[in-house]
Amino acid sequence: MAAGLPKITVIIPTYNLAGILRYAIKSVLLQDFHDFEVWVVGDGCMDDTESVVRSFADSRIHCINLPENSGTPSRPRNEALKRAKGEYIAYLGHDDLWFPWHLSELSSCMEARKCDLAYSIGVIVEPGGVRGAFTMAENAWNGRFYLSPSNWLHRKNLTDHIGLWSSHIRHGDDRDFIRRAQINGTSMAL
Repeated sequence: MAAGLPKITVIIPTYNLAGILRYAIKSVLLQDFHDFEVWVVGDGCMDDTESVVRSFADSRIHCINLPENSGTPSRPRNEALKRAKGEYIAYLGHDDLWFPWHLSELSSCMEARKCDLAYSIGVIVEPGGVRGAFTMAENAWNGRFYLSPSNWLHRKNLTDHIGLWSSHIRHGDDRDFIRRAQINGTSMAL
């Protein structure tokens, strides 16, 4: 990457969950890897998302709000991808959290394994406690497995090969993205 550009762009699509979004952003700022920028993209948010983002007063965090709701996180992700300056792309759901070593571990994995996409293990936590754990499915078509872009890091140029996020898919856009990556022979590592 050119001097002054961030190594990783973190993309957070959001819609009217400003109170919870605050914790997702905080989990990015608590990373032990600091060479990143953050794009929070509202999908026609009508709450105080922008003021929550501004409250962090961190020049690495950028926020835009799309003029109308698309009903899918794909459009906000694609808008952020157009603005991304990082060599790597990480996604974080507005209601998800990362452990402090998330970015450092995934970027180390990418560099050591020379892969195009790295993924981690995720945990599903509900009010009653931990419901289960998940990782990448070997077959993205198999609907029995849970996938989450919040556990992925990929090279920015991956979307040059497989295309952007499909804005025509309301549910399963993550499966479609990984399916296209698998079809195109994308090297992946845990």
